[in-house]
Amino acid sequence: MVEIILLYHLCPWITTFAFLILLAYGSMILVFRRGWDRTPEHRTSAVNPSTKISVIIPVRNEAPHLPQLMQSLDHQEYPEDLYEIIFVDDHSTDNTPSLLHERYLKNSLRFRWIPLPEGISGKKAALETALSYATGELIVQTDGDVLPGTCWLFSIASFYEKYHPRLIIMPVAFTDKSGIFGLFCKLEFAGLMAAAAGSAGAGRPVLCNGANLAYPREAVAGRPNLFMQQEASGDDMFLLQEVKKRNRPRIRYLKSNHVLVTTPAPASLTELMQQRFRWVSKSSRYRDPELIAAALLVLITALAPFVPGICIIQKFNYLLILLIYLFIKSIFDLIILIPFLNYYNLSFKPLSLILFQGIYPFYVLFSFAGGLHGKFRWKERKFFRGRVE
Repeated sequence: MVEIILLYHLCPWITTFAFLILLAYGSMILVFRRGWDRTPEHRTSAVNPSTKISVIIPVRNEAPHLPQLMQSLDHQEYPEDLYEIIFVDDHSTDNTPSLLHERYLKNSLRFRWIPLPEGISGKKAALETALSYATGELIVQTDGDVLPGTCWLFSIASFYEKYHPRLIIMPVAFTDKSGIFGLFCKLEFAGLMAAAAGSAGAGRPVLCNGANLAYPREAVAGRPNLFMQQEASGDDMFLLQEVKKRNRPRIRYLKSNHVLVTTPAPASLTELMQQRFRWVSKSSRYRDPELIAAALLVLITALAPFVPGICIIQKFNYLLILLIYLFIKSIFDLIILIPFLNYYNLSFKPLSLILFQGIYPFYVLFSFAGGLHGKFRWKERKFFRGRVE
């Protein structure tokens, strides 16, 4: 009985606090939107770039995706003598090694295939191995399941020669997947990429994706534990965190349709949640105050609807308050999502985002709890608190 009375009296105050948090979230979104608007579209010049590029690609069990990726890399509109491709195989158990070996035999000068030795494993070890073999001035980092366009490298090199940034953040999008689940994955991931673009444009980068990054080789040379080997994943975020310490003004977002890469969406809800558990599990290692503040604000804003939701037990008019909260949050999300999705010609229906807001708090709560627990699966391996079990 006491608990019910306390709930009755606390509901107005906690709900007011939830709306104040929502306003802070909206302010952050407006900063990101301004950053997006201020980021100029990069148009490649008629002058051919002259930068030597090393494309580094850590892979494990990517046989279904490698043929398309290798074909795309072979047909880049960039001088063949100015880029090399370095695949590092992390003990694949499928047909990946044979595909890489076959491709290596066709062109051993520009293409390198390096299997990790026994006793060394993981994506970060593969990245560090690739960097040790790279000879290019500019490193372009991607994954084994992406598909870039033919002007990908040309656009990156052109941007690099114009601005000389220390880290280039670029867009990644999920390939279209039918059904409600596919649409949810697409919108949620697009929201993350829009935040990455907008925050970088605002001079406060808080996100990036290792499937599409570029940086000068000398910027990472001689940096021990650059990717935070203690964690299984998070190479991209820890790299951003490290570069930001020394060269924040020289972190740029490359706004161009030519550099968008696509990657398959998670095949199932289980796969999606395992991915989110992995992302959350590394968060305790973050040290960037802006990233921590943004992550906490997003987390609290996502979970705040539980307050009016619980208060409905006492007063039914809290249902209207809950719906107003979700509607306002949808408007804030659309402020950054619409220009991002339209720019990259990624179709979506705004109404679907509003409908997804109802399940999003449960999704975030489950992702957060699972990530804190520390167990997840990735690439046919089991991990607990960043270590292979």
